[in-house]
Formats: sequence, C-alpha cells, structure tokens
Amino acid sequence: MRNLVTILFLSVLSTAMPQTKYRLYLKDKQGAVIDENFVSERAMRRRNLQMVITDSLDYPVSPVYRKVLVDMGYNIVTTSRWMNTIVVASSDDHQELLSGLPFVVRAQKVWRNRSTVFNYPDNNFHEETDTIVTNEILQQVSLHNGDKLHDMGYRGDGVIVAVIDAGFQNADKISFINKNVIGARDFVYETNNPYNRDRHGTNVLSVISCDNDSVMRGSAPDASFWLLRSENSDTEFQVEEDYWIAAAEFADSIGADIINSSLAYNVFEDFESYDHSCIDGQTAFITQGANIAVKKGLFVINSAGNEGNNEWYRLCFPADAPQVLSVGSINRDKEVSDFSSRGFVTPEMVKPDVAAIGSDTYVIKPTGEVGKSSGTSFSAPVITGLVACIKQAFPQIHNKTIMDVVRESCSSFDMPSEDVGYGIPDFYAIYNKLNGLMSNETIRENPVVYPVDIENNIYRVSSGEDSVIDIFNTSGVKVQTLMPDDSGCFRVSGINKGIMCLLIRGNQTSFSSKIFIR
Repeated sequence: MRNLVTILFLSVLSTAMPQTKYRLYLKDKQGAVIDENFVSERAMRRRNLQMVITDSLDYPVSPVYRKVLVDMGYNIVTTSRWMNTIVVASSDDHQELLSGLPFVVRAQKVWRNRSTVFNYPDNNFHEETDTIVTNEILQQVSLHNGDKLHDMGYRGDGVIVAVIDAGFQNADKISFINKNVIGARDFVYETNNPYNRDRHGTNVLSVISCDNDSVMRGSAPDASFWLLRSENSDTEFQVEEDYWIAAAEFADSIGADIINSSLAYNVFEDFESYDHSCIDGQTAFITQGANIAVKKGLFVINSAGNEGNNEWYRLCFPADAPQVLSVGSINRDKEVSDFSSRGFVTPEMVKPDVAAIGSDTYVIKPTGEVGKSSGTSFSAPVITGLVACIKQAFPQIHNKTIMDVVRESCSSFDMPSEDVGYGIPDFYAIYNKLNGLMSNETIRENPVVYPVDIENNIYRVSSGEDSVIDIFNTSGVKVQTLMPDDSGCFRVSGINKGIMCLLIRGNQTSFSSKIFIR
C-alpha cells in the first residue's frame, strides 16, 4: 500500500482549483473504530426509545483509506459513515485512477466546476409589525385541527427539528422565527455560512417556527431547530445527495427528533441521472440515506416535489422512501395543486403519504415581511410542525406508530390516490387515538418501556401488571433487579451510564427493551 501511495501521490498532487468531485464507494471500513461519543447523549436516548441498535453503519469511514487519499493530494469534500463513501475533489479527470484503487468499489463523478451566481442577503431587511392575521393564515394549521393541539399546550416544546434546505437568508435576524434556533451549519463544500445563501430555507423555517400573534403562527412555534444547508440552488449536481446525507448524519448525532427536508431530486445537469424506474424506495442514493435516517430513529418528512406540470410528473427523491412521510400539496379548496408531484398507489406502498396547503402558503420572507409562496416545499413543514406537537404529547411512542396513525387519520385513507395519497391528516384525531392507545388494552398486548423523567432515569412499564425487571449491560452481565411501583414506574440508579438491556417478566407477558442511563 505504501508504494502505491508514493507513486500516486507524485501524479495527483496539484494546487489547481478542483474541477471535478468523485464519490468513492469503499469496499470496507478497515481500521475504523467507533467513538463512544459518536452521538450525543440526547441522540442515544432517542435511539434507545426508537429501539435502534448500534451497528456497522455507525462506524466512520476507514481512516486508513482517508489518509491514503489525503496523501495523494485529494481534498476530502465529505464522507458518509452510513453509505461508506468519501467524496474527493480533483483538479483533473481522475475517474480511472480512483476506480483502480484497491479499496474503491466504484468512483462516480458527482460535480464539475462551472461559474455560478450566488444569492446574497436582502439589504432591505426589517421585521414586520403591522400584519393582520387572517383566517387564511390560520387555515394552514387549522385545516388539520392543529390549532386544537396548540390550545392544549402542544406547540412542539422539547422536540428538535433539523431543517435541511438550500440556505436560510437573514433567518438569524428575524426574531419571531429564530427564537428557538439552536445552531446552523453549511454542508456545501464551497461555502461556510448558511445565513447568506438562498431564501428558501427561511421561508420553510417560518412555516414551522413563526411565533408572533400580529404576523402568523407556525405549526410548532415552541420546537427547537437546527438549520442545515445541503443544497446549492445555483446548480443541480449529484454531490448534493452527499451533502444531504452528511446533514442527516449530523442531525442524528446531535439528537434531532425530526428532519424536515423540502428538497427533491430527479434529473441532474451532468453525469448520471435518475429515471422513473428508480422510484422504488431503495435505488436513489439519497433515498438510501433517508431510509437509514429512519432506521436510526429520525422521523423524516420530505416534500413530494413540484413536477406535476412537468415531463417528470412523478414523485422525486427521497420522497419515495417507504417510511419517509412524503407530503403533496393542495390549495385552500382542498384540491390537489397542479404542480404537486404525483405518486402511486400499490398494495405495498402509497405515495405521497399525505397533503397540506402548498398553494399560496404564507411564509416569512428574508425581508421579515409576510408573503406567499407555492410548492410542496411549504406543505411539508406544515406537517412537520404538527408531528412535532404530537411527539411532544407522546414522547414515548415509536415513530412507526405515529406514522401509521397519521396515515389512518387522513381524509381519504380508504381510497388513496396518486394525487394526495391518503389525503389530509387530522391531528386532533391523531392525538385522541394515540391518547387512547396509551390507556387501553392495546398497549397491554404490546407493552413498552418509556421514559417519564429522563433526567432522573425514571421509566414506566406499560404492561399494567406486576413485573420483575432484570437489567443487563451490553456484555450480557446482570447488573440489577428491581420491581416497578403500582403505577408501573421504576427508577434506575447506581449503574454506570450507557445502554442497558431490560428483561421484563410479568404474570402474563415477558418482553425485552433497552434504555439509556444518563
């Protein structure tokens, strides 16, 4: 390997500007060691609650292979532990050379250099102060009975939403949409400031987060937000799939609960594009990444796309992922928007899943003013915020259960269509069904362990019967045995922090679960 590195290093090293980027699919993860802090404690609690197992997908890419590429003179653009890929930048055409490396399965061109026109912040920024809130503005949430959740105090508090988008122009300046923004990151290789590129993410964020009684009310104004830029709106290259996956992996690592992705991909400027045969929930690179994000316990919501008036017509990626909640668009008369990408209805899968107002949706512009914009980009965040409200109300319920109940609550659940999927979800009905699920015999037949007080490691067993709980560490060693109180609650103490496996033994039921001890 060393001789190979020396020879290639002499032929590759260059100080010229990169002209091409390559996605390298690696053969394995040689030498990779997982860092015990590869995700935050909050992320580990979410993973535990969602029954996520740490596996090879969580190991980083090989540091051995990464070093070889750096020593050869390549710039590392981004990496993905989930996909086991590295994207490198080169000043010349090196596809054949990179494909021939012994640890590379395939080298794919994903970007070429060309001049672009960047979007800069609007200098006329000012915060709106005199808008009169109309029924039309309120309808974006009330159409789904989301206002009833707000009235009960469920406004997304305690839930972290990662907004993956094209940029958040001036979002750092608008107080009534950024009050709960935790941080922002730019995953696009050529830039480093998500606040000075593109207004799209600002509009999307405002649909969820806006909290000003004289302006508009978002669908989850008390949620917290990470703003993650992955899209370069000046071009359309395959590398944006890599940026999106990098952002999703970051969202996983910091403990986000939900991803809102108002981005959709199908045809690219150069190299390899997708066709309709790829709309199968598993082929597109970004769809594969979205599937893994769901597997790692994130609730992923994605816009269906705006191809309804175009030749493509169909759903875009990653909205075709089976357990991604894809959102189409309707107008205020509850009719499908002409531009909304159409999906399909099969015995295995219905896409899009649901629909919300995306025609003339009210948004906050980078100037701080209220405006209207149309696209499934703006129907998706309406649903994202309301899912955040549900997750606040029921933090212990598994994502798949919430997903199933959202679909079942829809206006056309019995007759789904390629236009709007299952139709318009009713979030008050979702609340009532989940509330009943947590208090009737159904949960006894499918018992779970869920947190009551995470900070103090207090949990509850939902089986409703006397139980004995054996606690094992990840090595399989029993470290404690305890019994819940009459309400099913138990507190774990005197145990080192980390993942613990539980064996719950009752008179009628026995099952296993996992918890994360702080």
